[in-house]
Parts: sequence; C-alpha cells; structure tokens
Amino acid sequence: MKSHRPARLQPLLMVLLMAVTATSVAADAPERIISTDAGATEILIALGAGQTVIGLDDSSRHLARSDVPRLGYHRALAAEGMIALAPDLVIGSTQMGPPHVLEALKHSNIAVIQLTPPLSTAELRANIVQLTDAVHSDKGQSLLAQFDEKLAALPAPADASALTAAFVLRAQGGMLRMAGIDTAGHAFVQLIAANNLADYDGYRSLSPEALLTLQPDILLFADTEGRDAAGLLGDMPLLRFSKAHQNQRLLMVDPTALVSGLSLAALDEALRVYRAMQP
Repeated sequence: MKSHRPARLQPLLMVLLMAVTATSVAADAPERIISTDAGATEILIALGAGQTVIGLDDSSRHLARSDVPRLGYHRALAAEGMIALAPDLVIGSTQMGPPHVLEALKHSNIAVIQLTPPLSTAELRANIVQLTDAVHSDKGQSLLAQFDEKLAALPAPADASALTAAFVLRAQGGMLRMAGIDTAGHAFVQLIAANNLADYDGYRSLSPEALLTLQPDILLFADTEGRDAAGLLGDMPLLRFSKAHQNQRLLMVDPTALVSGLSLAALDEALRVYRAMQP
C-alpha cells in the first residue's frame, strides 16, 4: 500500500531543506586562511576576511596585523610551518612554491588557490571575483563597484601620440632597473595612459646616464628604500637635467602597490600620479 505525504507538509520540508543547504554552504567558508601573496591579502582585507588570515608571506607584512606569523618568501615557503598552522585554505599566486610544498599541502587535504599575478585590470578584477566566491564575502559587489569607479576616473588607453614613460625600480644599494613588457611597472604605465619606452621583457639594469639619454616625458620611480623625489635627486643629481624633472613629471610610486602585480593600491597610486601630471 502506497503512503501519501500530506500536501501541507511540502512547504515545511522545503524550508528545512533550504536551511540545511544554507548551513552547509556557510560551513564551507574558510575560517583559517594563509595568504602568500600581497595582492590577495589586500583583497581579503577589503572583503572583510582579514580576521581569518592566520599566516602571511613576507610581501604582505605591510598589510596585516603584526601578530600574524610570517612564513617567508612566497617562492621559498616551508610546508611544515604552513601545515602546523592548520589552515583550511592557502591562497597564493602561480609563482608560489617550491613545487614540493604544494604537493605537501595537497597530501594534507588543504585547499589551495593560485591566482594569476595580475598585469591588467581585467586580471585583477577576476582575482577579486574569485576570492569573493572563495571566502563567501557579501562585500564583493561593493568592492567591484569601487573598482569600476576608479577605472572610470583613469584615462583612456594610450595611443601613438601619448606621452612616453620610463618606470624604474630602485632596489637596495641604489641599483636601477627599468620595467619592460610583462611587468607590473609596464602595467602601471598603461594605467596612466602613457607609452612605455622599454620594448623588452622583464627588468633590465641601467645607469642614471643611460636613463637621462632616454629622456622620457614621465619618469616613474619606485624606491624600495622609501626615498622621496628630493632624496632621489640628491643621490642622482644628473636627473635634474631630465625633461621629466623640468616638466614636473618625475614622480614617485609606492613599490608595495606593485609587489605582486597590479593591486587595489596600484589603482589609487595610478590616480594620484595621473592627477599630479595634470597642469
């Protein structure tokens, strides 16, 4: 004999099923996150998930609480230290490693997300969307709205008639390295709608004399030792004769905004630099 479920119970069963489903989804939200990428750490904080971060790589040290354990350089991580923190999610870039660390995390059933180091605003946006989903944040839409608002305030992409630029990283010891294609420096130049003078891949070393010979319209310096423009010119007085300096287009860029590609902070820096270049 077949049993018939009373019709009045159907809505109640549906409500119970929805409640169970919602509980299981909420339970999936990570509560202990290790971030080994500065850009990812910044996004997590913006999404309201900063309190779940229980371990960081060295590149993120300027972003999070001082009591969060540091795990070293993102390319030279130690599996033992990471696993000991009992994370339920590890976030990094495709550059995190070495490979045996990723294998150890996999064998320990620890979820890993590897983001593309963003060299375009489209890639940065994709990382925001991915992390929003990963941490079940309800702040993703507002963050994306702010992101789009900043993009709209930046200029249209450069054409052949745009100003030329050189993006120079000044590392410890004063060594100058100029950003070529497929670098965060090149991506930053594109944000301010200028044309990068470098036509090579990666970064190349150069002297102040060589930089002066290039005579870019815009000179962008990211100084890892924190010098301002006056300190930079004090160390390299030759650059006082550059066209960029004479036209008030020798500008400093915060290097921490570009440590792992474009970042949310890089958009703010691009807006600041672009406005500073205006007459």
